[in-house]
Amino acid sequence: MPSAADQGRWAPDDLTTQATRWGQDLHGAGVDVDLAPVADVVPADLAAVNQPVAKWGRGFGSDPAAVSAHVAAAVTGLRAGGTGAAVKHFPGLGQVVGNTDVATGVTDDRTTRGDALLAPFAAGISAGTDMVMVSSARYSRIDPAQPAIWSEVVIRDMLRGDLGWHGVVVSDDLGVAAQVQSVPAGERAVRFLAAGGDVAVTVDPALADDMVSAIADRVGSDPAFAASVQESVVRVLDLKVEHRRAHCRPA
Repeated sequence: MPSAADQGRWAPDDLTTQATRWGQDLHGAGVDVDLAPVADVVPADLAAVNQPVAKWGRGFGSDPAAVSAHVAAAVTGLRAGGTGAAVKHFPGLGQVVGNTDVATGVTDDRTTRGDALLAPFAAGISAGTDMVMVSSARYSRIDPAQPAIWSEVVIRDMLRGDLGWHGVVVSDDLGVAAQVQSVPAGERAVRFLAAGGDVAVTVDPALADDMVSAIADRVGSDPAFAASVQESVVRVLDLKVEHRRAHCRPA
């Protein structure tokens, strides 16, 4: 599979055709959701220094309109092939330098709540993405107090409010990413769900029990949190029904 940087040079219709084939291959291998495509726009002046996206050729380009077209094409193709899509990393890792996987204190001091570079996320939503993944970077011009994964401003106000996303919100890695290591593992998951997220992701499965226990403890002591988690359960089950991984909708 060519890099997203190479795919960004294709016509969107050609990308849809290829993504449909990839979606079919993934579906045939038993994969339900591909945590892609990357919807981050890396401005030309940051292309040489952007570590999480540009360095690895993970983005479709530097023009929001072109990236939007390619994000929509990728989402459409994956879904046509039977595999779900997850646009990421909201509200974008294109205007940072550091990589949250290996660096701490990664902060975007450019992106605003109404930023033009958010357009590819809206395009992915319009194309029918199954999930939206939220970044663990901090956005000083949106919510200087919290990284995006723990920010109600980012998840509830921007993503669900401004962009009208009512589906599943998934976190970037809450396990081994350097950006989140200052917070105990269980609390990382609790904070994400409290901010409006639905599926907490850890690339280290050994941390899953701590996360589940912390969530259960908070559910038992905080009715408002418990109600929010129940809403997340409904969203996840609805998605499973859509992909024929569950056979009844929750009451």
